Amino acid sequence: MRSSLSEDIIQVKQEVDSLKGQIDELQYKIDKMSHSQSQQETELNSTLRNWKTESQNDIEKRVAQLDRKIQALENKQAQDKTELQNKTNIIVEEVSKENKELRREIESIRRTPAQTSAKSPKTLNKIVSSQEGYYTVAPGDTLMKIAQSFGIPIKTLMEANSISDPNSIQVGQKILIPSE
Repeated sequence: MRSSLSEDIIQVKQEVDSLKGQIDELQYKIDKMSHSQSQQETELNSTLRNWKTESQNDIEKRVAQLDRKIQALENKQAQDKTELQNKTNIIVEEVSKENKELRREIESIRRTPAQTSAKSPKTLNKIVSSQEGYYTVAPGDTLMKIAQSFGIPIKTLMEANSISDPNSIQVGQKILIPSE
């Protein structure tokens, strides 16, 4: 029995040694897998950081491009506004000059009633026409505004120009300004 027990002990020792070898081998594989996992995590984190940085850079570049486009549009808008204001000022100046000249001409016609009072409306229109007593309709003008600015009734203005609908005047249209 002793031999059998010794053999059993030897066999158990061999099995324990075998198991220790297997445990060592498993521990080595675990360590190797843990190291591999750690490397993969490091690579993944590095890749994510690079991707995040690249994405942020791309976004920042895109935002910078959009900012430049917005600035260019704002500059163009300001330039267009300035040009429009300058053109508007020129038009207002020209209209004011023309309006003053027309008022002078009308006043001149009104000061000479002896020459025009005995004449028929057709003759009167010819006198005013020959003295360039016309007004060119500008944007925003109405027949009422034109009549008021020249101090004449709208009806007189409509009759002198054969206008049946006071809303039918067009920008650029020449309106005869009769003397009353």
